[in-house]
Amino acid sequence: MNKTFNKPTSFSASMLLGEQFLNEGKILKITAGGFSMFPFIRRGDIVYIKKINNEYLKIGDVVVFKTNLKFIAHRLIKINFKNSEAVYTCKGDSMIKYDNPINKGQIVGKVFGISRNNRYINFESKKAVQRARFIRFISPITGYLFWLTRKMYFYVRNRSDKFFKPKK
Repeated sequence: MNKTFNKPTSFSASMLLGEQFLNEGKILKITAGGFSMFPFIRRGDIVYIKKINNEYLKIGDVVVFKTNLKFIAHRLIKINFKNSEAVYTCKGDSMIKYDNPINKGQIVGKVFGISRNNRYINFESKKAVQRARFIRFISPITGYLFWLTRKMYFYVRNRSDKFFKPKK
């Protein structure tokens, strides 16, 4: 008898394994699958995640949190306290809207580096920390800037025959 597993079930199992891996103090490597953190993290980048005590999280860090069906890596924008409990607000660098607030139980780790084109980029270096703070500072407009850039890119791409006519 063949057993088949639907994606949510098998992915939920891999999420649990990934979280267990982090809780054991190991480093989790996953492949980025979206564009929400572009250009900081790009689709296909290998993302390195480690468990971190939430007390050590700083504004500008890229945190990994769990939702119902997946892990999401977004930038920590602000930390508020509600009834003495920390409530975290995150946002993808190229997104217009902020994520729904999350609590400490949803945070599974922090991104401390990526590997792109066989090159390691350390997110904890002084230069990367300064860049993260700058991106966090301009966060309210980054989504609109990337949205406009995407619109312009697709406009030019779809009309490239009009802009770049071959010479005869």
